Amino acid sequence: MVGLLVVAPVQAAATAPRSDRTSPACGLHATLLTVSLLEQDHEQHRTISVAKLRSGWPKMLVTARSAAHGLGRETPVMRRLSTRFTTLVGELEQAGDALRAGEMNRFWATLARTKPDTLAVSSLVKRAKLACTVSDGHGGTLTIGP
Repeated sequence: MVGLLVVAPVQAAATAPRSDRTSPACGLHATLLTVSLLEQDHEQHRTISVAKLRSGWPKMLVTARSAAHGLGRETPVMRRLSTRFTTLVGELEQAGDALRAGEMNRFWATLARTKPDTLAVSSLVKRAKLACTVSDGHGGTLTIGP
């Protein structure tokens, strides 16, 4: 199952050296990647562990909320991105409510309804040129985004 690979947030070099926090950009990218992979797995009828979803979803929501709170609003595109991402996080919280209640049909239906916001946020990320750089601490880096 690929979809839960990103639920635990990565440490971002963009935050600060040796920080315990994930940068807003990395939290946003981790959220988008997690949601996209889960939707893909579900659409392709792959087996998805409900237990792993239940254990990982709260962690993903913490990362998403933190990212939404930390996004800058200094330009018009960043204001639109922040607003749309905050809406997406609210939808993901509703999906989490269904997951906690054990209502998997409602969970998947709610997750499916996030697609327009997920696509809009992805588009705005490109327009804002919002990237996440992750460092392994030994000179290796990975950049996600523009």
